[in-house]
Amino acid sequence: MTRWSIRVHTMCVTHALIYLVMAVGSTAVMAATDSASTATSLSESSKSSPAKFDFSYQLVGESLDQGEGGEKSVFGVELLGKYKQSFGRPLKVIVEAGARLESGREELVTADEDQFNQIFLKHAGLHYKPFSWARLRAGALNQSFIDMPLLVESRAFPALQQKFIYSGTSFKVGLTLQQAVPTSRSLSTKIVEDEDTPYFVSETLETKVKLGDRFSAGLKGTYFAFYQLPSVVAEQSGRHGNVVDEISVNQSYFRDPFQGYTVTLKGEYYRPGRNAVISYSYLENSYSETEDNTGFLAALDFPIAIGKSDVILRFEQFNLGATASPAYYNSYIYGHNNRQGYAAGLAMDLKSIGFQVAIRYVDSEVIESNANQFDEKLVMISAGVLDDLF
Repeated sequence: MTRWSIRVHTMCVTHALIYLVMAVGSTAVMAATDSASTATSLSESSKSSPAKFDFSYQLVGESLDQGEGGEKSVFGVELLGKYKQSFGRPLKVIVEAGARLESGREELVTADEDQFNQIFLKHAGLHYKPFSWARLRAGALNQSFIDMPLLVESRAFPALQQKFIYSGTSFKVGLTLQQAVPTSRSLSTKIVEDEDTPYFVSETLETKVKLGDRFSAGLKGTYFAFYQLPSVVAEQSGRHGNVVDEISVNQSYFRDPFQGYTVTLKGEYYRPGRNAVISYSYLENSYSETEDNTGFLAALDFPIAIGKSDVILRFEQFNLGATASPAYYNSYIYGHNNRQGYAAGLAMDLKSIGFQVAIRYVDSEVIESNANQFDEKLVMISAGVLDDLF
């Protein structure tokens, strides 16, 4: 039996076990559900809530130096609106969209297509909660739940999600299944001519345990697979570190498929204000037989209280091989693939006025020299109402 067939059989068995556990767990929970509480939840589900709309903004600036590869200096503003409405207890709609407007100078040999003035959709989903332990979602769903920017950054993919949760007094276990179509920020699939529609599947199992009143530990594992990625995606990814066989823009192919897993370990210390967090994430593309099929991201967030405000220090170290993940979908902040380096950040959360300021420095080096990539030094500054400081 070939190595390929062994992998396929192993994956099928794994999937079968997952669905068997889900079916048994679902039956047990449904059997244990009290009929009186079910009737109460049904009566509550007929009540809808008024729509809520929130608006936030942030001023953003970036300075990127690639040496011989050129430089970029821009400043602008990002506006984000969030609409949320519940139609009874089990059903709600959440839409997050915004615009990024910037001005400056860019002279780069290879530039990211999506990093320009743009109107973007961060998330637009229909959320259905039929039971306390189940969530069903459909729409343009944000991929930040995977929590691994070296695989896929925070962007929306047209997708279906099924999430199952079991909670105890001091722990929580969750399983999220997703079937998605990977797209650009404009939700374009980038397919040309008669190419098949690409798709992306993921299965994420996570658990979180409280260790006393102040500490918690978490473990998250994700199986992922990209299928039928378009030639345009391959061609653009080849500029950012992936290994690509290229004939032309419309005939470029990834040399290796992308199917593998990520594992994240996270520890958290609870305190008034922002929590201290330490994490380590590992990524491996199991379908690439080269040595550059792995990556990791280690991070530490250390908050310091100053009066009623918090100062947050962040330190990161990262490494991402050329065949570990498709460059088109992962984060440009770390320089995409075939890179290693570190990052440091400093932020202030002025809680009394609801205003945040953050600065981040990222230094990334090319692992294997090529004509398209250069060592990078990136400085990012943001100020305003920030959902994510870094």
